[in-house]
Amino acid sequence: MIFVQTSMGLDNASAIKSTQRALGLLWVILLSFRYRTAKDSEIETLRDICCRLQAGVPRCQEYNEAVRQVLAEIREICDGDVSVPAREEVERLAKEIDRLNLLLREYLPMDRETALAR
Repeated sequence: MIFVQTSMGLDNASAIKSTQRALGLLWVILLSFRYRTAKDSEIETLRDICCRLQAGVPRCQEYNEAVRQVLAEIREICDGDVSVPAREEVERLAKEIDRLNLLLREYLPMDRETALAR
């Protein structure tokens, strides 16, 4: 994940936007598995995205706790012997990713208010 370094530390808004892009890619890849077998390159991409998202986002505690659970389930799919996860499981995880994105959207206005107060 790419973070922008500022004199005050990590730029939280940039971290959130970068994380949202990674979640979007994760969502697209997962949903493509509803009807076909995952390719090895896609599984590798999922693992890479999980590693980038694992670091979390500064000052977004609720998101960070929720993302750990989703990533654990995605890693389980990636490490399993089954190359096609159950359609219901993929759709449930996609809903969880949507929920994570909503949490991040809630943090953006708070981050802007914090920056303005400085």
